[in-house]
Amino acid sequence: MDKKLLKNMRERYGDSQEFLKTFNISLQPTVTRNIDKAYCGTAPRMSEVKECYSEAILKTWLMAQLCDLNDYCGVKKKLNPRQIDELAELIISQYSVLRVTEFMLFMTYMKSGFYGSFFGVIDPQAIMVNLIEFNKNRMAEIARVRVKLENQEIERQRNESQKNSITREEYELKKRRNDNEKLLYETKKVI
Repeated sequence: MDKKLLKNMRERYGDSQEFLKTFNISLQPTVTRNIDKAYCGTAPRMSEVKECYSEAILKTWLMAQLCDLNDYCGVKKKLNPRQIDELAELIISQYSVLRVTEFMLFMTYMKSGFYGSFFGVIDPQAIMVNLIEFNKNRMAEIARVRVKLENQEIERQRNESQKNSITREEYELKKRRNDNEKLLYETKKVI
């Protein structure tokens, strides 16, 4: 990891405990309210968390997210600690490119039934299958957000240039005034 990025992360999020507090499960509703920022904001990727703080800290964070889902779902058979541990390991190995906010968004989607519901059992395989689907949709969402941001930038530049621009009529009028002032100056010079 780039030392500058590592330094920026530590300056922004503090030590590992501060990071865990900043991105705790209570942030999930906030993430859902700003989906564009979840996908294209400045939150660190899981790979960056692993590099900056450690794999153990990333795993702790993931397990907290998974335990929250486990507690939330009203099913009889919940994930056991071993399943949560293995699920966190799989996610780290296969989805470290996700921003922590993206994973929190995924957890919120799971809670809301976006990918269907668990039928009496929270199945780790179902979570992984849904994560595959989320990742596919993620690419389209990132493209949508980037187009939106580009359009906003174009609009901002257009508005900025309009502040400094004049119409053709205003230009002609200004030109005539300048020409008249030059003529008046030249005439005064001759006299």
